Amino acid sequence: MTCHDAQRIVRSRGNEARWEQVLRTMMAYAQGSTLAKPLTGNEEKVLLAYLATNYAPAPGAAARAKPDPFSRLPRTLLPPEARGYMVVEYELLNPRAEPHEVAVDNEGNGWISQRVGGRLGRLDHETLTYVEFEPPTGNSSVVRLNAIRRGKAGELWMIDGGPNRRFLSFDPKYEKFTAYSLPSTRSGNASGNTMRVHPDNTVWLAAIASNQVIRLDPATKQFTVYDVPVGVKNNKNATPYGMAVGGDGNIWVVENAFNQIARIDPATGKFDEFPLGVKDPVARKLGADWDGNLWVGLHGAGQLQRIDYKTLKMTEFTPPSQDAGVYLAEPDVKNHVIWTTLHHVDKLARLDPATGAWAEYPLMFAETDVRRIDLDPTNPKRVWYSGVLSSRMGYIELLR
Repeated sequence: MTCHDAQRIVRSRGNEARWEQVLRTMMAYAQGSTLAKPLTGNEEKVLLAYLATNYAPAPGAAARAKPDPFSRLPRTLLPPEARGYMVVEYELLNPRAEPHEVAVDNEGNGWISQRVGGRLGRLDHETLTYVEFEPPTGNSSVVRLNAIRRGKAGELWMIDGGPNRRFLSFDPKYEKFTAYSLPSTRSGNASGNTMRVHPDNTVWLAAIASNQVIRLDPATKQFTVYDVPVGVKNNKNATPYGMAVGGDGNIWVVENAFNQIARIDPATGKFDEFPLGVKDPVARKLGADWDGNLWVGLHGAGQLQRIDYKTLKMTEFTPPSQDAGVYLAEPDVKNHVIWTTLHHVDKLARLDPATGAWAEYPLMFAETDVRRIDLDPTNPKRVWYSGVLSSRMGYIELLR
């Protein structure tokens, strides 16, 4: 199973060295699978030759031109509600680190999990110094960190979604990791970019590539693996993506490939699945607001969607920017506003659901690839973000 459809694979092009890298990555992901069998040396050679021959770069293909880095900055005066903010940004030394996710600790420092770089990074909000932490040694030197999230006691949770196949927690005060090794699963890997900590202190992962939701009880170190029903029924990965804990105490998860959302009873593991009711939504990440209602970023439709967890009534909100690529919803439960990333236009945005008023905040550079954000628990005017392919992290801070 994969987290992307076959069209993305068919469109890919690369030379022999690139395909060899892809093959080794996929073989590493398959470790721990109860179904996949390792490739023999001859099978690997045959597959590599096929890919390098049939999916080589097109003859005469020109490299993609780099965009004007300042092309996203406004050319006209912003409206009053979008003025009076600053952006602080740090570019990682490793340009291929891929910090897909960001979290903020109880002291207001920003943390990123490096999907390719394999390290945990911290940017101090006072000194603006950046440091990295190496996870404990595993069976493989390949470490793929993702899905970082702050826990109830201030610890940071993340997945090592590569061949080491483990949940990790990190204590920012004592700078100490704790590892929890996953059992074997059908697909082998247990990658994902969304973790949530339930009020009962269990830790949940939306396993995006394996059609599963995985639960860890840190007290017992026991894992429970739930197959997503719609994926099983259709023999297709449902691509479980965003996740949140609703006002009912249930786990809610986006079933991206089927344009649905699922409600999971954490006591029984029972799934109830509901259509999102929007054409081509491409739903991504979830958040729960001050009333316990769910908010979904509809990346394809370019909207935020609110779902009443009691009645299942769904309401959409559209930002001023068109085709904005609304990626997630991060509710500010104290100030009753919803923050989101406008992935396609390199902006953060804020919605007041009571009035329907939006404010959009351009970032500094084009193609920041901003996806995840997290609110600073020490400063309600500061919102942290990470840029995946740009290998950047930073925050915006409202000055009014």
